[in-house]
Amino acid sequence: DKDQWNDNMKIEVLISSTTTDVADFTVIKTVSYDDLVMGQYIELEKDLSTYNTPSYVGFKISGSGDITTRFIIDNIRFEPRPACPKPENLTVSNILMDSADISWNPLNDNTDFNVVVQPIGTGTPTDTCPMFDTTVFTNYTATPLLNDTDYEVYVRNVCGAVDGNSEWLGPITFRTLCGAPSLPWNQGFEDMQEFGEGVIPVCMTLEAKKVLDEDGEETGEENGSVYSYSGAQGFHNQIASEGDNFISVEYDSDVWIFTPMFTLDKTKNYKFSFDYILDNNYTGGNEGFNLEVKFGEGATSEAMEFPVGYPNENLQLPVEDNGTPEDTTDDVIQHVYQTFEAVLSPNTDGNFAIGINVFAKFDPYYMSIDNLQFTETEEEVTNPINISVEESALLDGVRLFPNPTDGMININSIHTISSLSVTNLLGQTVVEKELNNNKGQVDISNLPTGTYIVKVKVQDQVGIYKILKN
Repeated sequence: DKDQWNDNMKIEVLISSTTTDVADFTVIKTVSYDDLVMGQYIELEKDLSTYNTPSYVGFKISGSGDITTRFIIDNIRFEPRPACPKPENLTVSNILMDSADISWNPLNDNTDFNVVVQPIGTGTPTDTCPMFDTTVFTNYTATPLLNDTDYEVYVRNVCGAVDGNSEWLGPITFRTLCGAPSLPWNQGFEDMQEFGEGVIPVCMTLEAKKVLDEDGEETGEENGSVYSYSGAQGFHNQIASEGDNFISVEYDSDVWIFTPMFTLDKTKNYKFSFDYILDNNYTGGNEGFNLEVKFGEGATSEAMEFPVGYPNENLQLPVEDNGTPEDTTDDVIQHVYQTFEAVLSPNTDGNFAIGINVFAKFDPYYMSIDNLQFTETEEEVTNPINISVEESALLDGVRLFPNPTDGMININSIHTISSLSVTNLLGQTVVEKELNNNKGQVDISNLPTGTYIVKVKVQDQVGIYKILKN
């Protein structure tokens, strides 16, 4: 059962032109966990035409799992290289709702290729099937594609009238992202029929941080467990906020929970919210549950660019004060759901996903989440770092310069400036100043290099400006 392997399981083909000492071998081809198949032979090919000296070829199997694993190797052969070689290293990346980036290695100086992207299961292409002809070297963006659809990809070299075409390389399969749901959007998990570890609604996705060893290499394990449940569970507070169904994040996790992609308008504001509850409070330091919400142009942690609200460290259940501030021994923990909510606005029109990052090293054991909601709103943006310079609330007659700055910011206004503040990317106010003048300066030379938000208050209006500190 492949599910009992860790995803660090792999086969490597290596070559040495000197000795059979392990240290002299170099990896020339890797078959990763995703490409390994249980119970049947797969054919591996590697072009050795660049190795023009006598060489040794070796095989290395590595990885771990819950079962004893044996790999069988058979029918090793060396054959003349075709005049038009089959490409290798076909990959698909940057998968969106209507497009995907495809790349490969042609194994020669060829710059003419056929690429086929078709519904999964169609099979090896024929010369009459629809295909993309491209002369873009080793990469191609397939578009338009249907959202929420499984595809398979093939590519071949086109080497001209004399050498002909190569064999097809493929298939590599992928699934485009779900189509953008309409707003308001609500996910209370009540439509789910199956539950368990890693099981979440269709069009939502999970991403757990990879565990690294002391050398910085991936171990094949992931740091994060998300479970879905129907009905109350045995631990404290593992219960739905509304209805019967909910999800829980286990302790010792660093995991992202992603919404579907939404089509957003840069001129509008949107509110995102969800309910959460811990099974208890952690008082041993700052290693309890930490929460951060971001949004970006893809459902991956790398795509999460803009904050939604502000980070929350060491989340706690609310506590009812017994009335004596100096004595907390009788304070009562309130085992109730709390709500995270924040307003965002994108810099540009486009498709965006929202990611909830839950990070916890220790106790409490679980953080349960329910009742995700996303809707348009007239409320102000919670964390204005999302607003670009062009789309900021710029006030007539107000000028900030220089930008970028080495430390000193000059502010001029045709009207009296009552006050200003400077906020960092974490939403923390690092400078506050009363001016009551139509000119002023603020010194941020002692602050780290980076981007800051300056809020300027003039006649009961607030202007928002992005400033870059060199």
